Amino acid sequence: MLLYALIRRLLRLRRDATAGGDSAAERIGAIAATLLFACHPLRVEAVAWISCQPYLPAVACYLLAVLAYLHAFRSSEMNRAIYLAAAFVAFVAAIGFKAVAVSLPVVLLFVDVGVLQRRSPKSTESRAGWMRLLLEKVPFVLAAIPVCLWAVAAKDYSDSRVPWSDINLSERIAQSVYGIVFYLYRSIVPFGLSPYYRIPDDLSLTGGVYLISAIVVLTVTVALILRRKSAQGLLAAWLAYIAILLPNLGVVQFSQQLATDRYSYLAIMPIMAVLAVGISRLCRSTVAYAKSAMIVLCAVLTVACIVGVRSYARHWHDSISLWQRVLALDPGCAVANCNLGDALLRQNRHADASAHFSRAIDLDPNFSFAYANFAAMLVRAGRMEDAVIAGERALQADPPLKGMDLARAHAIVGEAYAGLRKDDLAWRHTLKAKELGFKEAQKMVDYLSRFSKPPDSGSMPEETGR
Repeated sequence: MLLYALIRRLLRLRRDATAGGDSAAERIGAIAATLLFACHPLRVEAVAWISCQPYLPAVACYLLAVLAYLHAFRSSEMNRAIYLAAAFVAFVAAIGFKAVAVSLPVVLLFVDVGVLQRRSPKSTESRAGWMRLLLEKVPFVLAAIPVCLWAVAAKDYSDSRVPWSDINLSERIAQSVYGIVFYLYRSIVPFGLSPYYRIPDDLSLTGGVYLISAIVVLTVTVALILRRKSAQGLLAAWLAYIAILLPNLGVVQFSQQLATDRYSYLAIMPIMAVLAVGISRLCRSTVAYAKSAMIVLCAVLTVACIVGVRSYARHWHDSISLWQRVLALDPGCAVANCNLGDALLRQNRHADASAHFSRAIDLDPNFSFAYANFAAMLVRAGRMEDAVIAGERALQADPPLKGMDLARAHAIVGEAYAGLRKDDLAWRHTLKAKELGFKEAQKMVDYLSRFSKPPDSGSMPEETGR
């Protein structure tokens, strides 16, 4: 509903600027674009995955902020201040829910130029006009800066951000331009969607699909800039799309995924506004039955999207169906094999879990998570000697485990050593797990205390793992 209201407002402003238009055609365009957005399979992840829940209220507040901002500059001076304050409050709420909303100040600048046309065309006033627009965004930027810092700090705390020293510039640019094209392409062709798109080994700006993506992004951007006088709105929508995507395009790498469907949730909205303009234009066409044909086409596409959503959403029902979906599309994904094995292990399907853990290790011999999960399965199966071998491999793997993953691996190895009655080693790994914050380690401490005492630090065996 908020997206529909925003598109209607944008279309109305466009009609006022061009002194023409048809409110009925605009209504059809706004309804069609909103339905196609809401019913598109790319929306599934943001709605179905519980960890994505903050996206929804964040985007709602984001849209409220843009709506309030649009109203501010079509109101009296007193009402303008009220609407600007409302936009700022909505923005603060949005970034409180999810840091993805930090792009709003930049997007509002594009709205100023491409929609509200607030920049003076006179060269003598141009500098002052730009300064005024920038100063208005200062409160928004000041609110966004700490959120950006906190978001990065949170990723560092969970060890999910790739250090700057490990970043390959060619790879990051390749991932970024690919993402810009990927979400547009998937919006048009929503087939083969996956919960996990892994970063390929051959990621490089010189690679075929990545080079083509770079050419497409550069060509579209340059063409729109050259035609900025006649295509201000289109340029503003394109730049807003890129600005919203930018924090998640891989310039700062937070995961081992090439792209994720949820990143398109907010970013694609400016493109849907452009689609609404196109549909409304076609509905005003002088060609007979053009409006009826457009309505029928949008209805058919909406129904097709609903069918696709229902089909794709089934894969998000549980972990097993989700990772089976990933493997159906990418059998060589070690992460999917490891996570599917873990889900099967939780159901005590040891044979199936073992097969997927083994497959994950075959695909990535240094996959520490797979070794740790494999060790956990072997402990459950009572194969303690094999569990020790797998667990020690998990501790020695490079890149190493960190945080709670490292603590859990020590706990698993400690339990395996306890099963072999090698109490000193069991104590060492168990106490290490407890030291790292693994609460479940206390159970093993209580168990070991029944028949042995923790060794003195001076008599502790040398650590064999990382």
